[in-house]
Amino acid sequence: MQGGLHLTDSRRILGILLVIGLALLVDGLATVPTTGGDTYGTLLVADSLIRYGSPSLEHYSSETLALFGSRISQTHGLPFYYFPLGSSILSVPIVGIANTLGIDVIAEDALLQRLMAAVSSALTLFLMLRIGMRWRKDWGGWFVPSLFWFGTALSTATGTSLESHNFAIVFALLAIDHVLAMGEDRSFRVWGIIGIALFCAYLTRPTFAVFAVYLLLWLFILSRPMAIKAGIMLGFLLGCFVVMSLKIYGQILPEYYLPKRLTGGQPLVALIGNLVSPARGVFVYSSFILLVWLFPRALRDQQGRGWLIIALLWPLSHLLIISRFPHWWGGHSYGPRLMIDCLPGLLLLTLNQWPSLSMTKSCKLRSLLLMTAILFSLYANFWQGMFNLYGAHWSNAPDIDEHPEYLFDWRYPPFFASENGHQRRAAEFMAKFHRPAWQGHQRFNSEQ
Repeated sequence: MQGGLHLTDSRRILGILLVIGLALLVDGLATVPTTGGDTYGTLLVADSLIRYGSPSLEHYSSETLALFGSRISQTHGLPFYYFPLGSSILSVPIVGIANTLGIDVIAEDALLQRLMAAVSSALTLFLMLRIGMRWRKDWGGWFVPSLFWFGTALSTATGTSLESHNFAIVFALLAIDHVLAMGEDRSFRVWGIIGIALFCAYLTRPTFAVFAVYLLLWLFILSRPMAIKAGIMLGFLLGCFVVMSLKIYGQILPEYYLPKRLTGGQPLVALIGNLVSPARGVFVYSSFILLVWLFPRALRDQQGRGWLIIALLWPLSHLLIISRFPHWWGGHSYGPRLMIDCLPGLLLLTLNQWPSLSMTKSCKLRSLLLMTAILFSLYANFWQGMFNLYGAHWSNAPDIDEHPEYLFDWRYPPFFASENGHQRRAAEFMAKFHRPAWQGHQRFNSEQ
């Protein structure tokens, strides 16, 4: 890990600001609406926390709660937002300011979500760039993190709405950055920040429980006292969360945090689909992650190879876990959304393997293949995912939750979606099933 980001390095700061500014511009100009999915309800909980000091939505009228459909579920006789609490808690300052200014949180939900998404995009890019510049000093230190935002589902899934992924990834990157900093300077006391970051990542998205275990193991390899202290901090916060849940929900954890979704489904089909299907395959939409291995490089051994726990073991475990979900494709979404949680680990791996300029010049054919993969990844993710409405409609007609077999249909992949293709696909469906592909109702994302 070579050198962190120094504030005196004006060129690095300017480069970071330019990349973040470009990402925010893309976020602002994006035309595909994504705020009406599972995220619709996050800010209502924040409003309830401000007004009533509770995540329970019992104080809102039945007409108001009806707007959010099945996102609102009953727990011990009280209405609660089904999805994780973390994003709602983090939204309290923004919602508080909106309330002070007289802004209707429900009416302006989309605007406020996009504002929070912009904040998370800026923080994600900053931390990825910081990690990249710790890892290496050449062009790969800034190019790879930038590519990971624009050329993966990070842009499409977190750039325009407040998904539970958004700030969970920020906290994961924060924890990784501090472990790397500690590896550079053993006197750097980071256990408190790491423990809090791990808890916040879990609170925001429960699948990060696995990440917390693996990061503590990596930290344990570097410094046992630091790992033990960070683990105690994490355990204390988890204990407080359990006490809160018992008091408010009447059970040990809120519904979404329980492991009951890890049963059923077709794990082998899901595993293949999450890797290489035309609708959700991470190695299809971000093929540069795979093709960078055309350039073999020695794995770093500075401070040991404990980082491979995060770079390899965590993504593999995450893949196996989400492949156990009954709706492993993430419902009505675009691209490999459920795989983005482990992208911080794959970022480390890709940073390590990224070729130097001298390697790209001497290996012209391999460089051409990698460049092609980069261009396609940029096209398939931020361009098609954020600016092509037919890519968003792909999951609706036919309904992908009712016909998941279309996840493997290479004739009409979402990244090549168009008006003509959409019409042909709907016509073929109608001829096969003798009913319209579009049933006239709007389903929201079926998040896992």
